[in-house]
Amino acid sequence: MRAERVGSVDVLIVTAADILMFNRAAGLGVETPATEAQLDEVIARFHAARVPRFFIDVSPAARPLLLTDWIAGRGYPLRNNWVKLTREVEPVPWALPDPRIKEIGVEHADEFARIIQGAFGLPERIGPWMRLLVGRPRRRLFMAFDRDKPIGTAGLYIEGEWASFGYAAVIPEARGRGVQAALIATRIRAAREAGCRWLSMETAEETLEKPSYSLRNARKMGFEVAYMRPNYIGMTP
Repeated sequence: MRAERVGSVDVLIVTAADILMFNRAAGLGVETPATEAQLDEVIARFHAARVPRFFIDVSPAARPLLLTDWIAGRGYPLRNNWVKLTREVEPVPWALPDPRIKEIGVEHADEFARIIQGAFGLPERIGPWMRLLVGRPRRRLFMAFDRDKPIGTAGLYIEGEWASFGYAAVIPEARGRGVQAALIATRIRAAREAGCRWLSMETAEETLEKPSYSLRNARKMGFEVAYMRPNYIGMTP
């Protein structure tokens, strides 16, 4: 597991698992205009690591406009889109704090990792890494309980006046009971208490074949779509 830089591009590589969210290149063409040589170097890093599949993310702000043509011309098709959502921290949800939701520490690290692994289909070898997220600086994690049983998780990463939402998951048997909405509301209040002004999150797009309940919940809680970010999928020969 490592993070590399190719100019201004972040290249995330996990050789132990074929997981697209952890094998991806982000920021291509954002800070500085991309070049074909830079794109080829990014692709070469994945090939050298023998990663079976990888994503190349393309921001709407990426330059030049020919970037997506360069990617497609190398045989990498569009796989899907991730939706970036934002909102101001105000107004906070009017509902009272949900008694099912509690902020957690390292005593719940194992349960946190187990829920995330199950929800995202991650291999067991990722578990120790997920557990290490609990207690990290600027990161706050929350868990939903049904009596004493953990049924959902959600994370908040804070940097100055901005907070990013992530690691949201609810076990299958607890879905449809308002847990995810309660986790969003809890994090909005926590971000305001921390002095944040702006919030962001990302989730899968909604299609006719695959509804996105995360997207629907976020919209209900005041988040607006900022943009759609396409993911082009590459394969290592």
